[in-house]
Amino acid sequence: MTPRLMEIFQRDHLIHYSHSIVFFFFLLSFGMAIEITALHFFPTNLVLIIWVIVLGITIDSLYHVMKRVIRYLNPLHVIHSFSDLAQKSIRAANEQDLCDWIDTFSETAIKAISQNSISLSLLAIDKLRLIACNYLHMAKGITYHEGQKSTDKELGMGEHVSYTLFYLFQRLELIFNKALQEKLEPVCSTLITTLGKISIYGAKFDASMISYPLHYLGKLAKKAQRNQLPEVANHATFTMLESSKVIIKDVDLQYMEIRESFLSMVTHMHEIAKEIFRQDKTISIQMLTQPFHELSKLFKSEKIASHQDTPDILKGIDRVLEEFATLETVLQTLPPIPDLMKEEAKREREKETPKPPPPT
Repeated sequence: MTPRLMEIFQRDHLIHYSHSIVFFFFLLSFGMAIEITALHFFPTNLVLIIWVIVLGITIDSLYHVMKRVIRYLNPLHVIHSFSDLAQKSIRAANEQDLCDWIDTFSETAIKAISQNSISLSLLAIDKLRLIACNYLHMAKGITYHEGQKSTDKELGMGEHVSYTLFYLFQRLELIFNKALQEKLEPVCSTLITTLGKISIYGAKFDASMISYPLHYLGKLAKKAQRNQLPEVANHATFTMLESSKVIIKDVDLQYMEIRESFLSMVTHMHEIAKEIFRQDKTISIQMLTQPFHELSKLFKSEKIASHQDTPDILKGIDRVLEEFATLETVLQTLPPIPDLMKEEAKREREKETPKPPPPT
């Protein structure tokens, strides 16, 4: 039950029509009662036939009203209805109304998380992803911006899209914080995947839009690490890697500037890997560096190797790999961690063991 739902319920024309029919039936019944008892303008049989017909129409209207009210009580049906209305806002180039729908889905997802309704929250998050997908697809067309108000056109296309996307990312972060508070790992992982998909949608709109969702993706992954959800952080690393593969495969980046976006992604992956190592010193260095090797191989592929920003990106990846190679060399010179723990325990026992008295 959200304010937006109550607003739609109050504006439902079919329910208003049914109320009008019921009100008309009461007036007609009152008039017919007066006709039969006092006026006698029409034959009684005709009046009763008309009353029975109107009664049937009224009962049928009440039946449809009950069915419609029950549909409003079904959260899944409500979310699908909200999604249809949000898509209409996108087609009408009404971004203010679209932001209101983003708030509605965010509120629905947060309430669902509070009630441990994982399926409902995942559905609301998926509708937010669908909004981002269709919005970026429609915003790329000229006709979309022709439909905007004159005051909105002054801001320009990039400002509109950036504002709407950041508005969406902030709401996704609110949902993530709530899921993190409830320790709902499936919801957190879904939000990470959603940001990865939005980075692909943004790349198809404009290469400069890649860095925005990746920034929030890395930010949320580090929050998950601090709250003891390492699987979410691992999922974030592979989401960035897979998103890069799709972007390079499906988007023509030849004449676009991609250096800042992909170096930012490498930085986030590096910070996640370092935090994973801080929390678990026994983890294999090869496991931490595997995504960077795959990313390096990806940028050496035929399609992207000739890009003007590729050498700088490869240098950034190589710096990370060199740092982990140095760390691995240092670890090989140290005794294994279990041996260190045994030596520490031995020293503690020696401290606790009482020493024999000195010889007389």
